[in-house]
Amino acid sequence: MEKLRTLQELRLLVRRFAHSSEQQIGMRANGWRLKPMRSQWGSCNSKGIIAINTRLMFLPDRLVAYIVHHEVAHLKIHSHDRSFRAAVELMFPDRLILDKQLHSFAKILREKI
Repeated sequence: MEKLRTLQELRLLVRRFAHSSEQQIGMRANGWRLKPMRSQWGSCNSKGIIAINTRLMFLPDRLVAYIVHHEVAHLKIHSHDRSFRAAVELMFPDRLILDKQLHSFAKILREKI
């Protein structure tokens, strides 16, 4: 498994995508964390802090942008209901295709690095 970028490059990429997504959604995260996770690509807690999996360093930019936007959308809508999906699809109308691509990368979550 070859990295596409360093952790520092991932941090900069996430910041760039976060800025764009926060403007689109109209909400700002109270904090961002990069951390290794074994079962999810990212998370958004009730305090508005978004955690992004460090293993995104192995994913293409488009999928990183999608995951960041997905988590930013959770600042506004906490569930995965129809309004949430609509908010994500404003920026990523190909959401279903991206979800399938993420599924194909799921083995990265479980591998030891």
